[in-house]
Amino acid sequence: MHEAGAVSGAIEKVIAGWPKTGTGGQLELEIRDATRAESESVAFYAAAILAEHGYETTTFTVTTNDTHCALCGELAVKASPADPQCDHCGAPLPQVPGPAVVCREVAPCA
Repeated sequence: MHEAGAVSGAIEKVIAGWPKTGTGGQLELEIRDATRAESESVAFYAAAILAEHGYETTTFTVTTNDTHCALCGELAVKASPADPQCDHCGAPLPQVPGPAVVCREVAPCA
């Protein structure tokens, strides 16, 4: 559920300047820290938040940055808030400073 606030804040920064009528553009939601957000939850909340603001026609994609273990350096394939540990050595994965989710407009709103 912590994804809701992160997604809302990220989207609202982008759509703040959009007209109140018309259709939304295309957005990219980037999960910067997979230990604090999951793609399925981000997509669920993004759709609900966009609809709440009247932009249900806005399309979006969700991308997730790679997470590497600070101890062994391996790529943590299964990083998630439910399992924030390295797949290879079991060490806790580092959190990325700053927001867990950021949003960018990749196609302008009409």
